[in-house]
Parts: sequence; C-alpha cells; structure tokens
Amino acid sequence: SISVVLKEFSNYKFTSKVDSSGIQGDMKEFIENVNFLTGEISGLLKDSLIIGLTLDEASDKLIANVDVLNTSSNEAAASLEETAAALEEITSTIVNNSENVAKMSNYAQELSNSAKTG
Repeated sequence: SISVVLKEFSNYKFTSKVDSSGIQGDMKEFIENVNFLTGEISGLLKDSLIIGLTLDEASDKLIANVDVLNTSSNEAAASLEETAAALEEITSTIVNNSENVAKMSNYAQELSNSAKTG
C-alpha cells in the first residue's frame, strides 16, 4: 500500500513500489507518481554512491602521490645539502691551491733573486 511505501521512505528504503492495477483516476496518477519518485530517489542514491566511491579512490591516490612527493622532496633536500657541502669543499680546495700557487710564485721569485745575486 501507499502508506507502507511512504513509511519505508522514512527508513531510507526506496525500493518498494505500489501496485496500481485496478485503480483509476487521480489515485492511480498519485500512485504512479510515488513509484516514479521511488525510482528517481533510488537512482540519485546510486549515483551518489558511485560518486562517493570514486572520490574515495581518488583521495587514496592523492594521499599516495603526496607521500611520493614528500619522499622526493626530502631526497632532493638531502641531495642539495650534499651538493652544498661538496661545493664548500671544492671552494676550500681552490682557495688553498691559490694560496699554494702564490707561495710557490714567491719562492720562485726568491730563488730567481738568489740565483742572480749569487
């Protein structure tokens, strides 16, 4: 009956339909409209479920991608630190080499002067 179907609506059950055979006029139209509404609500709920499942799957993928991004960012930061340390070491070596070249130049000049003066 119509009242049973409408009570089921209050319990979020939208699957039952009312038999309209043998009924005519406005009452038949009302029953057909209730049955149509039942089908439409069921369709909307099905669509909502599909959308919810799709969103759940997409959010899982997003979380996984964020984890990959975090890992990659941490690895990149570590690589940058290593690169900076290597550059500091190279700079220090170049400075030391420059100082040694200057010393050697001075020694060569002194040696040249000593050789000239005998």
